[in-house]
Amino acid sequence: MIDFEIKNLSRISKERSAEVTTRLKYIIQSIDGDDDKASIRKFIETELVSKDALELRKHIKANIPDVDMSFQFVCSNCDYSGRMDVPLTVQFFWPSS
Repeated sequence: MIDFEIKNLSRISKERSAEVTTRLKYIIQSIDGDDDKASIRKFIETELVSKDALELRKHIKANIPDVDMSFQFVCSNCDYSGRMDVPLTVQFFWPSS
């Protein structure tokens, strides 16, 4: 739904802010107890200042559930140690013998 609306908005305008505000319209569930979608959209379009929107996006990014696809790797040959991402390729699911 969000991507569909963003795609339609991109035909009208190439601004990135349209994508950000559209995503906020779907993420925010209520404002001061008012859960009316039209009120939320109006607030975001007319009253939400960019500084507050930036802080809200930072908060969302820091608190959204995610999966950590990295692991601690230690090389047995050279003792290199570091975090690496799990390579999710076809070979991960069907390794060759």
